[in-house]
Amino acid sequence: MYTRKNITDFQVFESGPSCPDTVVIVTTENPDNTREDLCLNPQGKLSKAFIICWKNINRNATMKVTCLNKRKKQVKVTE
Repeated sequence: MYTRKNITDFQVFESGPSCPDTVVIVTTENPDNTREDLCLNPQGKLSKAFIICWKNINRNATMKVTCLNKRKKQVKVTE
């Protein structure tokens, strides 16, 4: 089953010596105003878009809203 949730924040953890993969975690807001963190597939379309945008804003956390506004603020997730 697919549901839509609003993305309110994201974090990008780049690969390093202890983890060879880049990790993208998005924070979503549910209809009942609860929040949930989801780990995205690093090879997925949405994840790649966040990684590219994160690099384009020079990893500046204060400009993350730029990346959120570029994407539709909704993502399909399976439950």
